[in-house]
Amino acid sequence: MLEDHMSVLHIGNRLLLAFAIPLFFCASEVPWVRCERNLNLETMSLEELATIASDPSRNNDLRWQSTRELARRKDAWSIPILICLLQDDYQPVRGAAAWGLSQVGGEEAQNALLEYLRASVKSKTGPDLASATDAEKELPDKRAVDLLIRCLGDVGNPRYPFVRSYAAEALGKIGNPKASLPLAQQLNIEIDYVNSRDFWYMEAIRTTKGAGATPILVEYLERLVQKMAGQDLSHFTTNIGSEYRQTEHNFRMYKLTLAALEAVTGRKSLTGTREDVAKDWKESWKREHGKHTPRRAPPARSD
Repeated sequence: MLEDHMSVLHIGNRLLLAFAIPLFFCASEVPWVRCERNLNLETMSLEELATIASDPSRNNDLRWQSTRELARRKDAWSIPILICLLQDDYQPVRGAAAWGLSQVGGEEAQNALLEYLRASVKSKTGPDLASATDAEKELPDKRAVDLLIRCLGDVGNPRYPFVRSYAAEALGKIGNPKASLPLAQQLNIEIDYVNSRDFWYMEAIRTTKGAGATPILVEYLERLVQKMAGQDLSHFTTNIGSEYRQTEHNFRMYKLTLAALEAVTGRKSLTGTREDVAKDWKESWKREHGKHTPRRAPPARSD
């Protein structure tokens, strides 16, 4: 019985190869496939690229590549074309158009990207949110602060965690203090170094300098120091492995948390052990604001 079963599989595999191999080689002889493969986008004019990118009857992958090539040229002539492509039915084309507008720059491009971000936030479409926030970090717009803050929260699609990272980076470049507290509320020390986005949030807090983030930062520092008890990078004989990477991440976040605290409060950190530094920040907050009741960050999430 087993031998019969194996022989049937053997015959099936031979039949599959008999049909698949000729199809593979013949595909290159299909006129439109051969034509599309032979196109050299780098030598094309802007008008030719725009024609291909805007033609829905062409191969979608080719249209996406043409849009990317338009973007790489960084020519203001392509702005109206890229703005139109933000409405394309194929998302990779929309994303490439957004990236292109962020590279060209200018008021017209900023206005179009703001509307693209607004529409993406409304639809909560993950790929479009990623493209829109990525474009905003490349071409920051002060008018986008409230929309970017929304991208930090429930609008951010868990399947596209970089939406929050891009939004944080954009907010950091804009530098509006109102973003500091929403950024701090995203901090979560329980997430490991692989999935943590705390670096981006903390870096943005450092540049937005909103005092509202202080209590969360003080608590974050205290819990981080507890987590780092006994940790020392000099104890490792090699700089590879998950334990080393986690320890390295902790030290990196410790320095960045102190930098963020100094930025939002305007005072310098104490020179001493990690425990003494954390204690000093906590007592300083208590002296200035009474009972230490920080607004805790939300529970751990997978992204």
